[in-house]
Amino acid sequence: MDTRLFQDWLDHVSDCVIADDFENWAGHFGLPLSVESDIGPSVIATNDALHEKFMRWRQMFKAHAVNDMIRTVRDVTRAADDCIVGHYDTDILHNGKRVKPRFSSQITLKLQGNTWRCVAVRTGMQASDRHLFHTPSAQDHAVR
Repeated sequence: MDTRLFQDWLDHVSDCVIADDFENWAGHFGLPLSVESDIGPSVIATNDALHEKFMRWRQMFKAHAVNDMIRTVRDVTRAADDCIVGHYDTDILHNGKRVKPRFSSQITLKLQGNTWRCVAVRTGMQASDRHLFHTPSAQDHAVR
């Protein structure tokens, strides 16, 4: 049952990005949203910051003519009655062909009210795509 719930969540969120439906997409994330990657931690703390990330995804989709994003559950663990942790693979596609290498990620879904919301992400995306998931830190600004 948790695997189906998790896959449905992934499918719905992917569909929202493809359909350019920020409001519906944003309703599936809890703030602050913790983000972790190979380059370090980050936090998306506001709806405006979440909207910025959504728009960056949309820009990447437009640049690569993305017309499908398939996420496939690898495994799901029930951490608590109101918490699910799952691993999944992502394929970002144009006409069935990858425009980015497949990557594996982990998210934590927390039941908030009647809605499962993502509260933590461990992304497997490449560092070159950091703008899609990280918020600028003081260190980022110092490098510029």
